[in-house]
Amino acid sequence: MMDLGKSNLSEALAREADQADSPLETIDYDRVLARTATLRRRRRSGIAVTSSLLATAVISGAVLATSMFRSDSAPQAAAGAASTPGATPSAPLPTQSTLDDEIRILRPLRDAADTAAKVGEGSLGGIYTNVRIVAESGTVTVYLTDLSRQGDFRDAMAKHSPALDLSVVSFQQGMATRAQCTSAKQQIGIIIGTRALVTSASDCSYIQVTVPDPAAVQARLDDPSSKASGTGIPVRVVQGNPPAFAPGTITD
Repeated sequence: MMDLGKSNLSEALAREADQADSPLETIDYDRVLARTATLRRRRRSGIAVTSSLLATAVISGAVLATSMFRSDSAPQAAAGAASTPGATPSAPLPTQSTLDDEIRILRPLRDAADTAAKVGEGSLGGIYTNVRIVAESGTVTVYLTDLSRQGDFRDAMAKHSPALDLSVVSFQQGMATRAQCTSAKQQIGIIIGTRALVTSASDCSYIQVTVPDPAAVQARLDDPSSKASGTGIPVRVVQGNPPAFAPGTITD
């Protein structure tokens, strides 16, 4: 995996997730708390900020879905728009308590996701697919290839972090282990041989490849000599521009 800048890559993955049938993995949920601190500083200096939660993927190494915040125009611009007939008023500014509430909600979810990822890297890696924060419902979804062992996984999480609130954790079917999914994405990236963004659904039910010329890449993947089907995971190729900073193929 290439370290190509978590912030830009998170935003690119979030855009892909908006267009996908299933949630795509994202990167670096730590950015949520750091971004909140930045918004607080901006608020003190008089810059208008509107917060909104966006659920999709991330953990790095165990990819999570995160919340992101969006900056609106300055108060002067908002006031001007409000005085213009037909203009849409700016959304109300978030209060300090709103930002605190977001942190309060996200922190236990982050702790649960962290623990699931660590357990998935250990002795239960043979059934672990991924973990995803669902900010809107305040829950964490853990994907396992063998749901009959979700009790074992839950017990391992409790043993790892005794104070953890496991009531926020639920389990869903994963289609491949995390190791298998990561290997498949890397293999697809090698076959493509061009600048691309390669990610996967949270349950690894498919791999998505984003490239400027999807027809050419699809033809390459369809070539029997490419052995792309050998991964055992369906591949979708969509049109889009990978991050401009990417010198080569990016996988999450």
